[in-house]
Amino acid sequence: MAQVSVVIPTRNRVELLQRAIDSVRKQRDSEQEIIVVDDGDLENESLAEELFQKQIRYIYSGGNKGGGYSRNLGVEHARGEFIAFLDDDDEWEESKLSDQFLAISRTDSGLCYTGISVVDKAGRKGRYIFRKPGADPFKAIMKKNFIGTTSSVMLCRETFEQTGGFDPSLRALQDYDLYIRILKSSKITGIDKPLTIYHDHGLWDKVSGSRKNYIQAAAHLREKYSSERYYGMLKWSLLKIGFMKMVRSKQFLKETLKSTL
Repeated sequence: MAQVSVVIPTRNRVELLQRAIDSVRKQRDSEQEIIVVDDGDLENESLAEELFQKQIRYIYSGGNKGGGYSRNLGVEHARGEFIAFLDDDDEWEESKLSDQFLAISRTDSGLCYTGISVVDKAGRKGRYIFRKPGADPFKAIMKKNFIGTTSSVMLCRETFEQTGGFDPSLRALQDYDLYIRILKSSKITGIDKPLTIYHDHGLWDKVSGSRKNYIQAAAHLREKYSSERYYGMLKWSLLKIGFMKMVRSKQFLKETLKSTL
Protein backbone atom coordinates (compact mmCIF):
# COMPACT_ATOMS: atom_id res chain seq x y z
CA MET A 1 0.00 0.00 0.00
CA ALA A 2 1.31 3.44 -0.94
CA GLN A 3 1.94 5.99 1.78
CA VAL A 4 -1.02 8.02 3.00
CA SER A 5 -0.45 11.48 4.45
CA VAL A 6 -2.98 12.20 7.19
CA VAL A 7 -3.57 15.91 7.76
CA ILE A 8 -5.13 16.86 11.11
CA PRO A 9 -6.00 20.55 11.54
CA THR A 10 -6.42 21.67 15.14
CA ARG A 11 -7.21 24.91 16.91
CA ASN A 12 -7.01 25.57 20.65
CA ARG A 13 -8.22 22.13 21.77
CA VAL A 14 -5.19 19.96 22.33
CA GLU A 15 -7.17 17.81 24.77
CA LEU A 16 -9.12 16.28 21.86
CA LEU A 17 -6.18 15.71 19.56
CA GLN A 18 -4.73 12.54 21.08
CA ARG A 19 -7.85 10.48 20.34
CA ALA A 20 -7.63 11.38 16.66
CA ILE A 21 -3.90 10.57 16.54
CA ASP A 22 -4.45 7.23 18.29
CA SER A 23 -7.06 6.24 15.71
CA VAL A 24 -4.57 6.91 12.91
CA ARG A 25 -1.84 4.95 14.66
CA LYS A 26 -4.20 1.96 14.96
CA GLN A 27 -4.82 1.73 11.21
CA ARG A 28 -4.24 -1.76 9.84
CA ASP A 29 -2.18 -2.58 6.75
CA SER A 30 -1.30 1.02 5.99
CA GLU A 31 1.81 3.16 5.89
CA GLN A 32 1.04 6.69 6.95
CA GLU A 33 2.60 9.94 8.03
CA ILE A 34 0.72 12.24 10.38
CA ILE A 35 0.83 16.00 9.93
CA VAL A 36 -0.79 18.20 12.59
CA VAL A 37 -1.49 21.74 11.44
CA ASP A 38 -1.99 24.07 14.41
CA ASP A 39 -4.27 27.00 13.60
CA GLY A 40 -4.35 28.26 17.18
CA ASP A 41 -3.86 31.81 18.36
CA LEU A 42 -0.23 31.13 19.34
CA GLU A 43 2.35 28.59 18.28
CA ASN A 44 2.33 25.74 20.79
CA GLU A 45 5.97 24.83 21.38
CA SER A 46 5.19 22.18 23.97
CA LEU A 47 2.79 20.46 21.56
CA ALA A 48 5.38 20.66 18.79
CA GLU A 49 7.97 18.99 21.02
CA GLU A 50 5.52 16.31 22.16
CA LEU A 51 4.56 15.47 18.58
CA PHE A 52 8.21 15.46 17.48
CA GLN A 53 8.94 12.82 20.10
CA LYS A 54 6.15 10.72 18.56
CA GLN A 55 7.50 11.24 15.02
CA ILE A 56 4.52 13.38 14.09
CA ARG A 57 5.09 16.51 12.04
CA TYR A 58 3.89 19.80 13.53
CA ILE A 59 3.20 22.85 11.39
CA TYR A 60 1.99 26.21 12.66
CA SER A 61 -0.34 28.01 10.27
CA GLY A 62 0.33 31.49 11.61
CA GLY A 63 -2.90 31.51 13.57
CA ASN A 64 -6.61 31.69 12.73
CA LYS A 65 -6.22 31.07 9.00
CA GLY A 66 -9.17 28.68 8.79
CA GLY A 67 -9.66 25.01 8.08
CA GLY A 68 -9.23 25.27 4.32
CA TYR A 69 -5.92 27.09 4.58
CA SER A 70 -4.67 24.67 7.26
CA ARG A 71 -5.52 21.59 5.22
CA ASN A 72 -3.86 23.04 2.12
CA LEU A 73 -0.76 23.79 4.18
CA GLY A 74 -0.67 20.23 5.43
CA VAL A 75 -0.87 18.86 1.89
CA GLU A 76 1.97 21.16 0.79
CA HIS A 77 4.21 19.46 3.36
CA ALA A 78 2.89 15.95 2.72
CA ARG A 79 4.96 13.19 1.13
CA GLY A 80 2.22 10.67 0.42
CA GLU A 81 0.63 9.74 -2.88
CA PHE A 82 -2.73 9.74 -1.10
CA ILE A 83 -4.19 12.31 1.29
CA ALA A 84 -6.67 11.80 4.13
CA PHE A 85 -8.08 14.49 6.39
CA LEU A 86 -9.14 14.00 10.01
CA ASP A 87 -10.66 16.68 12.23
CA ASP A 88 -9.04 16.82 15.65
CA ASP A 89 -12.24 15.72 17.42
CA ASP A 90 -13.11 12.81 15.11
CA GLU A 91 -11.68 9.30 14.79
CA TRP A 92 -11.51 6.30 12.47
CA GLU A 93 -12.17 2.59 12.63
CA GLU A 94 -9.03 0.48 12.19
CA SER A 95 -9.58 -0.57 8.56
CA LYS A 96 -10.55 2.87 7.25
CA LEU A 97 -7.42 3.72 5.28
CA SER A 98 -6.76 0.23 3.93
CA ASP A 99 -10.38 -0.19 2.81
CA GLN A 100 -10.29 3.17 1.05
CA PHE A 101 -7.00 2.44 -0.67
CA LEU A 102 -8.42 -0.79 -2.08
CA ALA A 103 -11.62 0.96 -3.19
CA ILE A 104 -9.70 3.70 -5.00
CA SER A 105 -7.39 1.18 -6.66
CA ARG A 106 -10.23 -1.06 -7.84
CA THR A 107 -12.39 1.76 -9.25
CA ASP A 108 -9.68 4.16 -10.47
CA SER A 109 -11.38 6.93 -8.50
CA GLY A 110 -9.94 10.25 -7.41
CA LEU A 111 -11.80 10.30 -4.08
CA CYS A 112 -13.29 7.78 -1.68
CA TYR A 113 -15.66 8.55 1.18
CA THR A 114 -17.11 6.30 3.88
CA GLY A 115 -20.17 5.91 6.02
CA ILE A 116 -20.26 8.05 9.15
CA SER A 117 -21.24 7.03 12.67
CA VAL A 118 -22.44 10.05 14.67
CA VAL A 119 -21.62 10.25 18.38
CA ASP A 120 -23.42 12.81 20.57
CA LYS A 121 -22.07 14.94 23.42
CA ALA A 122 -22.73 12.14 25.91
CA GLY A 123 -20.66 9.69 23.89
CA ARG A 124 -23.65 7.73 22.58
CA LYS A 125 -23.59 6.41 19.03
CA GLY A 126 -26.70 7.42 17.15
CA ARG A 127 -27.28 8.02 13.46
CA TYR A 128 -25.45 6.25 10.69
CA ILE A 129 -25.01 8.30 7.53
CA PHE A 130 -24.17 7.04 4.06
CA ARG A 131 -25.60 8.39 0.83
CA LYS A 132 -25.04 6.95 -2.63
CA PRO A 133 -24.39 9.41 -5.48
CA GLY A 134 -26.56 7.65 -8.03
CA ALA A 135 -26.00 7.66 -11.78
CA ASP A 136 -24.93 11.33 -11.96
CA PRO A 137 -22.60 12.20 -9.04
CA PHE A 138 -22.22 15.84 -10.10
CA LYS A 139 -25.98 16.33 -10.09
CA ALA A 140 -26.13 14.58 -6.72
CA ILE A 141 -23.52 16.85 -5.12
CA MET A 142 -25.23 19.98 -6.42
CA LYS A 143 -28.45 18.73 -4.86
CA LYS A 144 -26.90 17.71 -1.53
CA ASN A 145 -23.50 17.29 0.09
CA PHE A 146 -23.85 13.52 0.19
CA ILE A 147 -20.14 13.01 1.00
CA GLY A 148 -20.22 14.83 4.32
CA THR A 149 -17.32 15.59 6.64
CA THR A 150 -13.77 15.72 5.30
CA SER A 151 -12.86 13.22 8.03
CA SER A 152 -14.40 10.48 5.87
CA VAL A 153 -12.42 11.35 2.74
CA MET A 154 -9.29 9.90 1.16
CA LEU A 155 -8.20 11.23 -2.20
CA CYS A 156 -5.37 10.99 -4.66
CA ARG A 157 -2.92 13.81 -4.18
CA GLU A 158 -2.98 14.43 -7.92
CA THR A 159 -6.76 14.91 -7.84
CA PHE A 160 -6.49 17.36 -4.93
CA GLU A 161 -3.78 19.43 -6.60
CA GLN A 162 -5.39 19.47 -10.04
CA THR A 163 -8.63 20.70 -8.46
CA GLY A 164 -6.83 23.51 -6.65
CA GLY A 165 -7.35 22.30 -3.09
CA PHE A 166 -9.56 24.06 -0.59
CA ASP A 167 -10.60 27.66 -1.15
CA PRO A 168 -8.81 29.41 1.76
CA SER A 169 -11.15 32.40 1.54
CA LEU A 170 -14.05 30.27 2.81
CA ARG A 171 -14.56 29.86 6.56
CA ALA A 172 -17.52 27.53 6.02
CA LEU A 173 -18.63 25.10 3.29
CA GLN A 174 -14.99 24.51 2.26
CA ASP A 175 -15.65 20.80 1.95
CA TYR A 176 -18.78 21.24 -0.17
CA ASP A 177 -16.97 23.61 -2.52
CA LEU A 178 -14.08 21.16 -2.95
CA TYR A 179 -16.40 18.22 -3.64
CA ILE A 180 -18.27 20.16 -6.32
CA ARG A 181 -15.02 20.94 -8.14
CA ILE A 182 -13.72 17.39 -7.84
CA LEU A 183 -16.94 15.85 -9.16
CA LYS A 184 -16.83 18.02 -12.26
CA SER A 185 -13.87 16.02 -13.54
CA SER A 186 -13.13 12.96 -11.37
CA LYS A 187 -14.66 9.63 -10.47
CA ILE A 188 -15.53 8.93 -6.85
CA THR A 189 -16.43 5.86 -4.86
CA GLY A 190 -18.04 5.30 -1.47
CA ILE A 191 -17.81 2.58 1.18
CA ASP A 192 -21.08 1.82 2.94
CA LYS A 193 -19.48 1.02 6.29
CA PRO A 194 -19.23 3.19 9.45
CA LEU A 195 -15.47 3.72 9.18
CA THR A 196 -15.57 7.39 10.27
CA ILE A 197 -16.71 8.40 13.75
CA TYR A 198 -18.00 11.97 13.85
CA HIS A 199 -18.35 13.63 17.25
CA ASP A 200 -21.25 16.08 17.27
CA HIS A 201 -20.73 18.68 19.98
CA GLY A 202 -23.84 20.69 19.10
CA LEU A 203 -21.94 23.97 19.24
CA TRP A 204 -23.18 25.64 16.06
CA ASP A 205 -25.91 27.78 17.57
CA LYS A 206 -23.58 28.95 20.36
CA VAL A 207 -20.94 30.43 18.09
CA SER A 208 -22.08 33.66 16.47
CA GLY A 209 -19.08 33.74 14.15
CA SER A 210 -20.22 30.49 12.54
CA ARG A 211 -23.42 32.18 11.40
CA LYS A 212 -21.54 34.97 9.68
CA ASN A 213 -19.11 32.53 8.09
CA TYR A 214 -21.95 30.43 6.68
CA ILE A 215 -23.79 33.42 5.24
CA GLN A 216 -20.65 34.67 3.50
CA ALA A 217 -19.72 31.22 2.19
CA ALA A 218 -23.21 30.51 0.87
CA ALA A 219 -23.23 33.80 -1.02
CA HIS A 220 -19.78 33.02 -2.43
CA LEU A 221 -20.82 29.58 -3.69
CA ARG A 222 -24.03 31.00 -5.12
CA GLU A 223 -22.02 33.45 -7.24
CA LYS A 224 -19.23 30.99 -8.05
CA TYR A 225 -21.49 28.31 -9.49
CA SER A 226 -24.26 30.46 -10.95
CA SER A 227 -23.50 29.29 -14.50
CA GLU A 228 -23.22 25.58 -13.66
CA ARG A 229 -25.71 22.87 -14.47
CA TYR A 230 -28.10 22.17 -11.62
CA TYR A 231 -27.46 25.60 -10.09
CA GLY A 232 -31.04 25.72 -8.84
CA MET A 233 -30.43 22.53 -6.89
CA LEU A 234 -27.34 24.05 -5.28
CA LYS A 235 -29.30 27.10 -4.14
CA TRP A 236 -31.85 24.90 -2.41
CA SER A 237 -29.12 22.74 -0.92
CA LEU A 238 -27.47 25.79 0.65
CA LEU A 239 -30.82 26.97 1.92
CA LYS A 240 -31.58 23.61 3.54
CA ILE A 241 -28.16 23.54 5.22
CA GLY A 242 -28.89 26.97 6.67
CA PHE A 243 -32.28 25.87 7.97
CA MET A 244 -30.87 22.74 9.57
CA LYS A 245 -28.04 24.59 11.27
CA MET A 246 -30.01 27.48 12.74
CA VAL A 247 -33.76 26.86 12.63
CA ARG A 248 -34.22 28.69 15.91
CA SER A 249 -32.62 31.95 14.80
CA LYS A 250 -35.01 34.16 12.81
CA GLN A 251 -32.24 36.59 11.87
CA PHE A 252 -30.04 33.77 10.58
CA LEU A 253 -32.87 32.39 8.47
CA LYS A 254 -33.55 35.84 7.04
CA GLU A 255 -29.89 36.26 6.06
CA THR A 256 -29.75 32.71 4.67
CA LEU A 257 -32.72 33.40 2.40
CA LYS A 258 -31.12 36.63 1.22
CA SER A 259 -27.80 34.96 0.39
CA THR A 260 -29.17 31.89 -1.38
CA LEU A 261 -32.30 32.98 -3.28
